[in-house]
Order: sequence, then structure tokens, then C-alpha cells
Amino acid sequence: MNIGKISIIFFIIFIASVSVASAGEFDFLENSSQTQSIGDISEDIGGDGILKLNIANCYKLDEKSIPDGSFSNLNGENFTWKNAKNISFSDEMGFDSYVIFWKASPDDYNLNTSSDKDLYISGYTPRYQDIFFLEYSKSKNAVYGVILGNHNQMYSQSDLVYDMLGFDESQFDVSSDVTGNLLSSGSSSSGSSSGGHYGGVDTSPYHLAKNDPGAYYDHYEYGDNYKIDDYLESQGFD
Repeated sequence: MNIGKISIIFFIIFIASVSVASAGEFDFLENSSQTQSIGDISEDIGGDGILKLNIANCYKLDEKSIPDGSFSNLNGENFTWKNAKNISFSDEMGFDSYVIFWKASPDDYNLNTSSDKDLYISGYTPRYQDIFFLEYSKSKNAVYGVILGNHNQMYSQSDLVYDMLGFDESQFDVSSDVTGNLLSSGSSSSGSSSGGHYGGVDTSPYHLAKNDPGAYYDHYEYGDNYKIDDYLESQGFD
């Protein structure tokens, strides 16, 4: 057998080996993605049943503890988080976001804890219009907090408070205040804000697409948001 034939045989063996190895690599990636299934993120914040978070139809990407930090509402008031966790996730439409949650002592907050009722604060932050919710529990003498990332401007205050935290308008109405004043249980906020991010009917693209696709297409031009449009097309809307 001459040198030319030997070289060709070795070349064929090499190509076959690379092909097998490559196939194995891509099989591993495919299997990895197949093991990630859509589901819900459910968290009992503080582990005592006071405030529960549920984000439906999403993929959890990562979960980690984060350093203590702070944020402000649209009025410029500062709030802190301590011993918090950050969960990053991708929703059913392919948007990536995150949620931060924690339980802390009321001593870290400027709250009037002499009230015989639980206290609630909800609003938006100047940074990316992230949405926050704080609850002071009288029975536990503790503050529970949540911040929902809103970089894509796809979420509303009602998405967090009603859909993810399970409250309803009979408990309090978030549409009357977006700045982050106290909300009293059983009544609307004592403050109000005009020209806020959310007031009355929620017409944010994400909310409409999830709850009323027809209204989404009436309100926004086709192609306004390709991820939403692709999602709705996959659900049979056009």
C-alpha cells in the first residue's frame, strides 16, 4: 500500500472520528435544553406563609443570594433589602427578567408600626421602572419585600401585585398610586398620582398580549414587538 493511499485512509478515519465526537456534543446540548421545561416559580417569602410569590409559565435560569442593597421609589424615598435572593427567569415569550425578594426587620424601614393593621407599599423605581412591593406584617413584626425587574417595560404594577402575589382590588387598588405611598388593606391608597405609569386599565403590551390578544393588535401596530408577535402567532393569533 503506497503512502498516498495510507494518507487517504487516515484522513477518512479522522473525519469519521470528528463527526462522531461532534454528534455527541450536539446531542448533549440538545438533551440539556430538553430537560428545561416551562413551569412556575413559587416562593414562600420568609417561609412563614405571610407573602407568597408565584410566577407562572416561565423558565428559572438562576437563583442566588445577593449582597444587601437599596432602592428608591418615584418620590425619592429609599428602602433597603437584606438577606435577599435573586431569581433570574425567562418567560413564555422569551423575555428575560429577574425577581428579588427578602424578609427583614421593621427597624430597617421608616414605618409607623403602631397601627393595628398590616401595611403595604407598592410602586415603581426610577431605575428601569422596576416594580416593588413591601408588606409589614403586624403578627410577625417583619417586612417582606419583592422587586420585579422591568427592563423591557413589559410588566405593570398589577402584574406583580395581583397576578404574582395573589392580592385583588378588594384589598387595595394599585391603580390609584404608582409612586410608592402606603396602601391600606381594604381601601385604596391615600395618595394619588397623575400621569403615572399605570392608571386604570392596563394597556401595557405584555399584559394585553397575555390577557386580550385582540386588544393588543388593535392597540399596537403589527411588528411593534417581534417577540410578542411571534408568541401570539405560535398560539394561533395573527
